[in-house]
Amino acid sequence: MDNHSCLGYAILAAKKLGYSEKAINDLVLEMQSEFGWKTAEEAEDVYKAFPVEFPKAE
Repeated sequence: MDNHSCLGYAILAAKKLGYSEKAINDLVLEMQSEFGWKTAEEAEDVYKAFPVEFPKAE
């Protein structure tokens, strides 16, 4: 996945969660900054370490 695809997914998710355009813009700018500071592997490690709570199947 390239950075533009990643940003697109983030924008879609933020819109679905009701983020304002300013908040989405801030998110995109911060993500673009992180692309320059972290490798894809480092970003994956951050994701894997984050305690995401997925909904339980019924």
